[in-house]
Amino acid sequence: WCEPGFDSSTVFIPVIIPVTDEKFLTKGFRFRFRNWASLTTNNDDPGLVTNCDFWHIDYVILDKNRNHADTIPEDVAFVRPIQSLLTTYESMPWNHFHEAFLFEMGARLPVSYKNNDDLIRNVTREFQITDVYENSVVHSYTGGAANIDPWEVINYESGLFYTYNTNNSDSALFEVKSYLITDDFDEKINDTAIYYQRFKNYFAYDDGSAESGWGIGDGEAAYQFKTYIPDSLRAVQIYFNQSFNNGNIISFTLKVWGDNEGKPGELLYSQPGEVPKFSDSLNQFITYKLDTTVYISGLFYIGWEQNLNTSLNVGFDFNRASNNKLFYTDVVDQQKMWIQSATIIPGALMMRPVVGKTLLATNSIGIPVRQLLIFPNPAKEFINISGPEETYFSGCRILIFNIYGKQVFSSGNFNKRISVERFDPGIYFVRITNNGIPVGSAKFIRIR
Repeated sequence: WCEPGFDSSTVFIPVIIPVTDEKFLTKGFRFRFRNWASLTTNNDDPGLVTNCDFWHIDYVILDKNRNHADTIPEDVAFVRPIQSLLTTYESMPWNHFHEAFLFEMGARLPVSYKNNDDLIRNVTREFQITDVYENSVVHSYTGGAANIDPWEVINYESGLFYTYNTNNSDSALFEVKSYLITDDFDEKINDTAIYYQRFKNYFAYDDGSAESGWGIGDGEAAYQFKTYIPDSLRAVQIYFNQSFNNGNIISFTLKVWGDNEGKPGELLYSQPGEVPKFSDSLNQFITYKLDTTVYISGLFYIGWEQNLNTSLNVGFDFNRASNNKLFYTDVVDQQKMWIQSATIIPGALMMRPVVGKTLLATNSIGIPVRQLLIFPNPAKEFINISGPEETYFSGCRILIFNIYGKQVFSSGNFNKRISVERFDPGIYFVRITNNGIPVGSAKFIRIR
C-alpha cells in the first residue's frame, strides 16, 4: 500500500489494508510506515530546497474478522493538544512572569475532543495542574459532564481561577493535564492530554516544533520581544531547518536592536560571521552566545542581517501565531524601511532570546555598534580601517570572517592597514572589540 500525498489537510482518511499472505500470518509479524520525502523545488533559492512533508497517522488497528465497513472506532478522544496558558508567550523566564502574572496568566483552559463513535456518549471533563519540581498537585477541578453526538467535536473552554506559583525562585515547571471520564469500553490511551508549562531563562513564542521554514533575501530580519523587568541578554537560540546539500549555510550577522515606536530602532549589538548550525536531533535549538551581555528593558528585537539572496530557513511553528512580532527590511522610495511580516500562514519563528540574572554596569552595556569605514572597497592588496575612537583604545581586537563564517584573520592589536593579498575573492566581515565589547563592524569585498 502507498499514498502519493496531497496538499495540506486536517482531514483524516480511513484506509483498510487486508493482510492475507500466509508469509505474514506468523508470530512476530511486524510492519512499518515509511515516508519518502519530496523536496520542495526552488531553483532560485537553494536554502528552500528542504523536506516539508508531514504524515500524521492516527488509529492503527490490526485485528481478525475485519471488513471494509469496519471504520468506526468506539472511542472519545482529544483532537488537539493543550497549549500554553500564557497570553503572550509559550515560555518565559520565571522572574518576568512573577512580575507580570496579571497580564500573562490566561483565564481559560481550552480543550477539544471528538466522539468517533456512532452513538451519543456522555463525557466528564477533569483538569489538574501539578508543580513538577515540588511533586505536588497545586490545582484541580472538574468541568462537569455533557453529552456529545456521534462524530461531533466539542471545543470546551473551562474557566481557570488559578495563577502559577512555586517556591522556586529562578525556574518552574508545571504539568497541565486534562482527562476524560467515559465508558469503560473506551480506549483509555486517548482520554488524557498533557502539556508542560516551562519557565526557564528564555522567551519563546514557538512550541518547539517546526512545521515549515521562514527566511528572507538580502536584508535584515527582526523579532520583537518584551521584558517585564530589566535584564541581560546573553545568547540567542535558533532552530534552522536542514536544506538539501546544505543550501542554507551562508554567513549572517547576529543583531540586537532597541525599540522605535513598535519597530526595530537603534542597533545595540552586532556579531558577524555566524552560520546556521544543526543538532543531531529533531527540533533542537542551537545557542549563539553573545560576546558581551546586552542590557534590555521593555521592547527589544533579535534577528540577523544577510548579504546573499538565500533563505536561512529558520524553523516556523504553525501552532501559535506571532506574525505581528516579525519584521524585515525593504527599500521603499529609495529608503530602507522596516516592514511587518505579512506571512499568509499564521505561525511563530523558532528564535529565542536567552537572558540572565546579572546586570552589567550601565556604562558598559547596550553600546551601539558603529559602522567602520573600509577603503579601498573592493580591495585587492590591502584594506584601511577607519572608525570611532573606541577602536583605538588598548585591548582592541580585530577579527575577519569569510562569508561561510570561518575566521581568516585575528589581531590582538588594532591595525589601520591590513594585507588581504592571501584572501580568496569574496565577501568578508570585520568585527572589532574593545575588552570583549563589540565597538565596530563592517564588510568588504576582496577582488583579484
